[in-house]
Amino acid sequence: MDLTDYTIQYTFRGSWWPPCRAQLVDLNEAVDDLKTRGINVRVVSAEPGGTEEVAARLVKREEKLKELKFELISDPEHKTLVKEAGDVFILAAKEWEVSGNYTMVQPAVLVFDANNVLVPECTWT
Repeated sequence: MDLTDYTIQYTFRGSWWPPCRAQLVDLNEAVDDLKTRGINVRVVSAEPGGTEEVAARLVKREEKLKELKFELISDPEHKTLVKEAGDVFILAAKEWEVSGNYTMVQPAVLVFDANNVLVPECTWT
């Protein structure tokens, strides 16, 4: 499958969760190679706070993420996910309330083709 102009979107719970940070380190290290293959990388945080605040927390908690090579989006209300992945993401993602004030989704990898259409056979949750 040719993935040129495809976008890999990784959704993570929060900068506070060590397994999510470890996956982000691996993804950050792979970004240059993915870009040479024409693959875009987008990371969506379900963690509250703006994009800059989430990025700052990531860097504070993980030195290897000092230079983020991927696009980072803060989306605690899941608006980006719903708009771009539609019903497929909502069905695949398990939402639950945390501390009574926001919901989190399980980590997921979504793949979008060059027309920004979700490719279900390449999606993992």
